[in-house]
Amino acid sequence: MHGIFGDTNGTWANDNGRTFFDLLASAPGMQGKLDLFAFGFTSTMWGGGSLDIREAANKMESYLAFNHVWDYDSVVFVAHSMGGLVTLREVINQPQHRAKVPLVFLFATPTEGSQITAVAQYVVDNPAIRQMFMANGNDFLKLLDEDWRRLAPGDRPHVACAYEKSPTYGQMIVAWSSATRLCDGTPDAIEGANHLTLVKPDRPDHPSVIALVNAINTYAPVSADQALLDMPDFRQDGDHWAYTLADADARNSARLRNTGARRLAYEIREISSQRLLVWPAEQATIEPGQTDTVSFALLHGKIDPQYSLVIRARPLPDRTVIVNVPDVQAVERQQRALVETMSAGISDYLASAGTVDELKRLGEDEQRTRVADAARRAAAARIGELPEGAQWVITADALAEVGWPALATSALRKTEAVSPSLAKSPAAIAVADTVATQSGALKVFDWQAERIPDPPASGEPKTWAYITAGNAAHWSALSERLGEVPALAPEGLNLKGDVLSVTGQNTDAKRAYTRAAQLRDSPLSKQRIRTVDAQLRRHDVQG
Repeated sequence: MHGIFGDTNGTWANDNGRTFFDLLASAPGMQGKLDLFAFGFTSTMWGGGSLDIREAANKMESYLAFNHVWDYDSVVFVAHSMGGLVTLREVINQPQHRAKVPLVFLFATPTEGSQITAVAQYVVDNPAIRQMFMANGNDFLKLLDEDWRRLAPGDRPHVACAYEKSPTYGQMIVAWSSATRLCDGTPDAIEGANHLTLVKPDRPDHPSVIALVNAINTYAPVSADQALLDMPDFRQDGDHWAYTLADADARNSARLRNTGARRLAYEIREISSQRLLVWPAEQATIEPGQTDTVSFALLHGKIDPQYSLVIRARPLPDRTVIVNVPDVQAVERQQRALVETMSAGISDYLASAGTVDELKRLGEDEQRTRVADAARRAAAARIGELPEGAQWVITADALAEVGWPALATSALRKTEAVSPSLAKSPAAIAVADTVATQSGALKVFDWQAERIPDPPASGEPKTWAYITAGNAAHWSALSERLGEVPALAPEGLNLKGDVLSVTGQNTDAKRAYTRAAQLRDSPLSKQRIRTVDAQLRRHDVQG
């Protein structure tokens, strides 16, 4: 980014034909690692048409977007003189891009104004000149300084600076104090260089080239093998990383540590199975020297011994992670225990004095939401401290597992309200598809397109797997408590039918199922009736 009265190429070219572009691209460690984009704006001393700093920043954003510069994972700004003010305004104005900007390098940028402008203003009618009057009389520079300092330290790029040491035509254009005002760390003095020759290096080891290359290596390394991300809870195994799901419950988390000097953005991609719930579900950032956590949970369904995903933290290469499940049966036992804990939490909540009467005064949606929240709190007590969005997904999965799609729908909608990104994760979508299949709903989440759900798989209702002679009394009591809540009467009758069928009372079970279907018809209700009908037929044949 050139400065006032400069141009896209001439600003950076030495009289011997060498350009800053060529010297940077051929510097040690830089070859083949970076692309260069030079931006220019109209800035003439005597002619008209010059852009002021605000206009130049707007034009810069248009050109960066048009030329797909923001498609890169890392973008470093290198600016000379007034071009630095344009660059700072661009970074301030475009918060959506700041995570991709690790470094801004300012060569003699007059952040306090420039002495030469005090002279030039009398002979040059140029709007950009007026914006570089000394800071104590310059509202533009004061606002720029305030806007920059308002950015949180982790939300603004590192600023490296270099300043001139020789006068230009007898005048120091930008004083040391002005060139280093916003600099992070120690600025570089470019010996023998004046304001113009500062960015016209004549050799590979010119101080300006060295200063810029060192800053890039420190704050925006282009070497893929320079470690910025440490994964202490993962084990490197050949071309991938491995993580062992040590706890069959949802207490599985692994640390990601930023060991570099720049803020690091990462995201989890290419999750191999919808049964694997991973969060964070959206792009997250880790500040230098800080640690973030990636967590995993397995949802109900067929448990595989291995899963895979990709951790993307550009500019580092993608890291493929294999998640190993050493004991599938232990996971299944934990999932069973979670369902039992959840059902006990619902039962205790409904048995509390005054709870049912309070629920009856609410609308049906709120009744279901309150009971779903009781299930979530019971589940959270078992699976540990998790983000609320993850708790809701796990709760919805357990509610769908026992065949209560209306309650599961309430839990999923809470997921959508609490964590929209997690609601769009493959795992949450899989649970929503299961719930839609059970209930016959065309969609569960507001953002989903309507579709005709697949019919439920044939076989016994899943609730039956949790009912035994030893705990039938618990499930029976829960069915009665659910039945006292108007919005949950179908759930109570279906659960009553499940208990009756498991205990051999199939005729009474069919009556309960039929009554539930009359209150709220669904594919799952029909499946329960078909299943108990088949059992009655078998009993008749055997009889």
